This record gives sequence, C-alpha cells and structure tokens, in this order.
Amino acid sequence: MYNDLLTAIASDKPFLPSQFYALHEQQLLTWASQEGVASLFYPKCGPIKSSLPTSLVQFFRTEYENALIYKDFALHVLNELSNRIVSSGRAVLTQGAALNEVIYKEPLCRSMGDIDIYLPDRNLSEISAILKDYGFKQYRQYLNVWYYKRLMIDLHEGLWGTDRFVEKEKIAPITEVKLDKSSLVSGFHILSPEHLAIHCAYHGVKHSFYKKIWCVDLALLKTRGVFTLSVQNRKEYVLKKFALGYLSSSGIESKVDFIHDQYSLSKMEKRAMSYFSARFSPGLGQLGYAILFPTTLQRLQYIIRLLLPSKGNLIQMYGSKTWPLLILYRLFSLVKHLKRMIFWKK
Repeated sequence: MYNDLLTAIASDKPFLPSQFYALHEQQLLTWASQEGVASLFYPKCGPIKSSLPTSLVQFFRTEYENALIYKDFALHVLNELSNRIVSSGRAVLTQGAALNEVIYKEPLCRSMGDIDIYLPDRNLSEISAILKDYGFKQYRQYLNVWYYKRLMIDLHEGLWGTDRFVEKEKIAPITEVKLDKSSLVSGFHILSPEHLAIHCAYHGVKHSFYKKIWCVDLALLKTRGVFTLSVQNRKEYVLKKFALGYLSSSGIESKVDFIHDQYSLSKMEKRAMSYFSARFSPGLGQLGYAILFPTTLQRLQYIIRLLLPSKGNLIQMYGSKTWPLLILYRLFSLVKHLKRMIFWKK
C-alpha cells in the first residue's frame, strides 16, 4: 500500500500528489509513525503541499520538527560532554546519529529513539561514570543504557553484538573498522560510509528490518553508491545479500537472485536467506544470523546459545532479576517467535 512512498524516499525521488490520493489519512499517519519514517515526509512535500490535506501536512511538519529538536538536544549534550569523553578514549557515533551526518543532511532529518555510541577502546565504565556525573541515570536493568531528560544513550563496547554474545565475533563482516571524524560532535568519530552501510545491514538483519526506516537507510546508502555487493570476504557477501533480500521483500528493491552467487553457497544457506528475508518479524533475524557462521557446529552452538541465554543476558533482555519470571518471559518469547515462523503473513 505504501511501497510507492517508501520507494520515493529511498531513491531521492519527489513525491507525486497521486501517491497520496488512495490512502486513508489516519492509517497513513499511524503507519509512518510506527515505521519510523514520519519525519522524512515534510521536507519532500514542499512542491505538493497545496495538494495535500492540511492536517496531513501539519502532522508531518510536527514529526519533522520533533526529530530536529531531539537531534539538536542530543548534539548539545554530546558537545558539552565531548572533552571529557574523548579524553577517556575514542567515541564513535553509529546508527541514526551517524546516518544524519552521512545521508540525512538538513533539511532532511531522520528520527532517533536513542544515540548509539561505540567505544572501541572498551572504556565503558569510565564513560558511564561521566554520563552519571552529568545527570544521566541508568535505564531500568540495562547496564549500558542511560537517559537524561528526553535523551537516551546506548553504549557498546562491541560493534557486532559481542557485548552479549561473544560468539558473534566469528561473524563480524569486517575486522578493522575505518573511522571518519564527526562533523557534528567535536572529537567524536563516525563509521566510514562503507562500514556504516555494512553495520546498517548487520543491524537491520538482527531486527529482521521490522521497521521500514531501516530499509530506507540501506536503500539510500545503496542509491548513493555506498552499499554495494563489492565485498572482501564471504561473511560480508552473505550479510549484504541477506539484507538485500529484506529490501526486495519490502518492495523497495527488485527481486534478489538467491540462486546464483560468487561464493558457492549451499542450498540450505540460500533457502534460509530467502525464508528469513521474507519475514519482517522481530527476533527472527537473530536466528538468521546462524547462516553467517562458517561451520555447522558453530551454527548449532550459536542457535543453542541464542535460545538459552545466560542469566545475565536474560536480565538485560527482560529487565527482571527473578529466575522464575525470566524463565516465563523466555518461554513466552520463544512461543511467540515460533508462531510467527509458522503463521507468518505479509
């Protein structure tokens, strides 16, 4: 229903009034908010604003302004903290904050639920102390997530999810990450555009691209020549093709050929990529990660570890420290994901 709008956003094409005529206004507003793309409409509606309902334009304007306000507040706080943070080690903006520098330069503004900061020098305790001293508080039971007023910061010592699952080090698509200087936060870094694209693909697959903003992120990186199937190794190739499968299922990209490849993938690997990339269901992408492991034994070990996490990981996932509750939460989650796999509908 909304594929034409998504394609226009993801390809830098202008909107056409006809793309909005057949859409129910309230359903469109709900969908745009849920999928994280609402802030991207207003800057692109300029030439056709007079052709759209006033209430629709006003909604998109409010979403756009809210995204700008959040971004400006986040940059204000980070710049105030930058000297203390970078004196302790490198700080690297990833996800939304980095994407706002690379592909969503103003007047565009991508909405952000939090600010993800990668700490390659593994100085989590020092940065946490700096945030706490500034006024940040720990968010629930999440050890690495901090909030201050409306701002949420998520700290990562590993770029590929190794904070919780050490095994994921084996599927890291790149070993040496290239960094560029941030133009928005003094002293901070961002991932180089090419490595930011790889990280966006990795993050998207992890969450099964269940929010369309992640599809738009990757499609824009592809449109601008940053995300390509030019690869250095098999893991990077599988990851990128996996991610493109999701973009194809979303309607943004043309159908992906899982049959032919340059790394002689097995039939099981191709079927798994095709199966998982057709299901935008939270949690299933984590299971799909198993394809990236090089051996069957490592895949089985990862799946077992994923299905039966340690108590520490369960606390981080569900916010409780009580064993019976953690077990019930986990069982409920597993049943829910199993139902999604069996009864999935687009």
